[in-house]
Amino acid sequence: IYPDFGKIWLLLLHKIEKTLQYSKYYNKKNELGRASGHVKLVDTLNRVIIEGNKAEKSSNPPRTFVTGRILVTRILDNDSFYLTADTLRTLYNDTGGYKYMIGYPHAKIFNKEFSAICDSISYSFTDSTIHLDKSPVLWFSDYQTTSVSIVIMLKNEQIWKAVLTSN
Repeated sequence: IYPDFGKIWLLLLHKIEKTLQYSKYYNKKNELGRASGHVKLVDTLNRVIIEGNKAEKSSNPPRTFVTGRILVTRILDNDSFYLTADTLRTLYNDTGGYKYMIGYPHAKIFNKEFSAICDSISYSFTDSTIHLDKSPVLWFSDYQTTSVSIVIMLKNEQIWKAVLTSN
């Protein structure tokens, strides 16, 4: 039911080995892959590019863990949004698509419509919501707002609603 992460990692590791001499590891029995150096994971189906210094991907349970100089690009029809953080975790649904993406600490997210900083960001692919936790600051148009936490709901790839939680 899950995509064959082994084939994805073997392709990724082969490319790394061929072009850049970074360290790599893949255990076919456990379906666990690791790479370090400038790691770039490209998901054309979900239109997501994840870059970092170290990555680990497993298929049981299906997840990805990335650290070091992280840049996530989520390609949208009319724009893209970018996420940076020190650590990134992704969890997958039953069909192998993204369920959640969580960036922490020192997280930032931005596109041409808005930007935000906080300690922890989670993005839900199922309902297109962005959760900003631990001292978030959100900039939208000419406005700046802060709160204990902020939930941004997207509709048609644009901010539809933001819910601010106070103490």
